Amino acid sequence: MKNRYVILGASRGLGQALYQNLMNKNLAAQFLLVSRKINEEPTKNHHHTIIFKNDFSVLPVAENLLTEIKNFKPTHIIYCAGGGPYGNFETKKWSDHVWALNVNFLFPAELLHVLSTTSILVDHLKKVIFVGSAIAESQPDSKASSYAAAKHALKGLVTTVQLESTLSFKVKLFSPSYMLTDLLPKNSIPRLDNKAESIESAASRLAEFIDSNDNLG
Repeated sequence: MKNRYVILGASRGLGQALYQNLMNKNLAAQFLLVSRKINEEPTKNHHHTIIFKNDFSVLPVAENLLTEIKNFKPTHIIYCAGGGPYGNFETKKWSDHVWALNVNFLFPAELLHVLSTTSILVDHLKKVIFVGSAIAESQPDSKASSYAAAKHALKGLVTTVQLESTLSFKVKLFSPSYMLTDLLPKNSIPRLDNKAESIESAASRLAEFIDSNDNLG
């Protein structure tokens, strides 16, 4: 069976770079790109790509998205959506923190639960991969409180599900360091210290992560 990738959070940043990387390596692969904003330009030269609009800050997970995923029959689902307010916790609106918690944890957590209880996906789904953060998921991350809280929770969920080992598909966590995307503020320390990884490099490592785990079975 040809690989069929669902990439959630694919309009820009890591998700878009991952799509370009996987597409270039395997022109026969098929893609379902899900994002809050529609960007058709990068897909014009690839006829095996479907674009679907969805807001990851809105819960519960929309039924039409779940139907689209079911009909697509994915072999891999990769959740790349993320972000959050930058600044001291008390200076940001609570609605901004809720957005970060929904996008970085509650939406992917609900999606994983739905996938775990939907038998129609069992025969073809190999792997679900969530993008964490090597920094924010394991230690305090100054001026990114709600983002760090959500990434801590995401890591806890994925590693616990891995211990339970009751699912028919594998659940993986890919944890890059800071990345040079437009979501990284211009005045942030990683950008000022030149310690952030290029988005192309992170996408290449994520693609290798997907492939290597496929080979391990």
